[in-house]
Amino acid sequence: MPEGTTHYSTLLGNVSAKYRNMSYVADQVFPVINVIKESNNILVYGYENIRREQTLRSDGSPAPTATHSYSNTTYNLQTHALRDSVTQNQRDNADPPIQLDVDVTENLTDKMLLEREARTRDVVFTTTTWAGNTTLVSTTSWRFNTTTSGDPNVHVWSAAAAIVRGSGTTPNKALIGYGTLALLAHNSFILDRIRQVMKGVASADVLASLWNLDTVMIGHATENTGLEGVANSNTMVWTDKCWVGYATPNPGLRQATAGYLFQKGGSAARVKKWRDEAIDGDWTEVQMAYDPQAVATSSAYLIAATDL
Repeated sequence: MPEGTTHYSTLLGNVSAKYRNMSYVADQVFPVINVIKESNNILVYGYENIRREQTLRSDGSPAPTATHSYSNTTYNLQTHALRDSVTQNQRDNADPPIQLDVDVTENLTDKMLLEREARTRDVVFTTTTWAGNTTLVSTTSWRFNTTTSGDPNVHVWSAAAAIVRGSGTTPNKALIGYGTLALLAHNSFILDRIRQVMKGVASADVLASLWNLDTVMIGHATENTGLEGVANSNTMVWTDKCWVGYATPNPGLRQATAGYLFQKGGSAARVKKWRDEAIDGDWTEVQMAYDPQAVATSSAYLIAATDL
């Protein structure tokens, strides 16, 4: 029988652990518009098209007149970029299954997508962005729901009615964070409605059916707000709010869509690589240029403070 150590620790070649966000919704909540110019105007029509006019005409008199108005809003792309390096010494000493270039590119891309997610959140989940919004209190929260004043179904349908009344568009999307989904999975009003019409749990598809929407998006992204070198402090990107809105499936002229995600070029991210002899290594840089922009602010409604 051999004596001595027969196994020396190395990195496993088929298993590793990495924390990362599995999905983002920034490019789902608003239609993506690929642009070339960093800034441009967007034509906005007035509300005259849904105003009743005096249409009666007396015999021999000219028809009453009607008009419409134009204004514009502006998108302004902001360029975001991060870079990281791999030195030749690091390459020489890296053990399998480490793939330095892949890990650097994926890490930078994850960070860029997280930043875009958070900046889109700052538009979508801000009450002042939208013409219609409400902030719940303890007696109407989706957690403490002892009366119908805390029924999420009533709140979302009321938001939808406000959108139809304010814009003429019928909402087709809602967006909630995963924490709100977990809350709704135990909400008595949601559970009672599910028992009446179907079997199952409060999934995104079930909520969409209850609320007469095409889709309910769930924001899963989390971010570590702890400073580097300090204890980790993770928090959800999409917090205790519910956004309801209309997003056109076919962007084009004369569309009353809640917003657009303007981004430069045909892809969300641009990856650059170059050699740097000063560090005896290679740089990788990931760039994104985008602007999440509310356009038709009456075509969406925000319910805030769902989990008090």
